[in-house]
Amino acid sequence: MRVAMNRTECALTKQFAVGLICVLGIVSFSPRPAEASWDWGAGFYLWALGMDGTLTVRDNPADVDISFSDIWDNLDMALSAHVEGKPADGRFGFFFDLYYADLGKELAAPPGDFSMEMAFVEFAGTFALGENTDVFYGLRYTTLDVVLEFDLGIEPPISPPSPILPSKVAGDENWTDLMVGARWNKQFNKRWGFRARGDMAGFGISNSSDFTWNVQLLGTARVGKRAELLLGYRWYDVDYEDKDVGFAMDARLEGPVFALGFHW
Repeated sequence: MRVAMNRTECALTKQFAVGLICVLGIVSFSPRPAEASWDWGAGFYLWALGMDGTLTVRDNPADVDISFSDIWDNLDMALSAHVEGKPADGRFGFFFDLYYADLGKELAAPPGDFSMEMAFVEFAGTFALGENTDVFYGLRYTTLDVVLEFDLGIEPPISPPSPILPSKVAGDENWTDLMVGARWNKQFNKRWGFRARGDMAGFGISNSSDFTWNVQLLGTARVGKRAELLLGYRWYDVDYEDKDVGFAMDARLEGPVFALGFHW
């Protein structure tokens, strides 16, 4: 873990995310060739997440409670995109998912301020079990840059207590999880549909998280020949610890999802 965030790397991450979303936008609006043998989909979404749990940086724990109803006050930036493809006459496919957020919040226990840059990158292969169901298997890469700033002279309510509370601690951590899951996609009629996704990851393999689970439920409404709106909710629970550097995250992130998707 580095003592302070590497601003150059953070800037490059943001540039990469913006560039990827721009490329996906261009591709999603491109006309589909008549001879195309693949089915493609792309989406741009906002996950208005809240966070409830404990973050430990350099052995200094802090309770973080951010309600998704206050997300507009705490979210400085969010970028997200999804793309997937499958041969039109095949059962195997893939998807790629990117989410980036920059969060900030005042702390209650101990008093102070919290800020975090967070990114998830997922890449997985899919296998269709039937018309509406597929399973997937792949990797999820998670990276965090966290800063905790404490009010001086305040004793943190933790056990055992720390005799001197530092004014500021900062660090970054990243890990890669093995991910397995399933998806269900049901189109009720020409306009309305429903999608569900669930996965498990980590399993304490190597430097991965001890265990992570993720559930997403979305209602869909087609608004054109290739476009649809999606509205739903997502839960993401992570338990990760790196004892060597005194870093840990035991938290649940959840909140509504708003998305615009395209198919061609």
